[in-house]
Amino acid sequence: MSNQMLQSATVSHPKANDLISSVPAEWPKQDWASSRWYATPGFGTRHIEGPDLYLIAIDSGDGTAFVYHENHF
Repeated sequence: MSNQMLQSATVSHPKANDLISSVPAEWPKQDWASSRWYATPGFGTRHIEGPDLYLIAIDSGDGTAFVYHENHF
């Protein structure tokens, strides 16, 4: 994550619903509000071309990481 220069985020991130809705319904339910969130700076708030864009939620209980990834080219 340090190579991507991610910044702290929260469950209210503009792309959080995209990440949450991409998790299969049959997977265990997550407590998204207590997860640790990280995002590419500016992702979801401004147009960014070229790089990989990430939103990551890390479950506070077992450390499972959920990653939402976009690549704009």
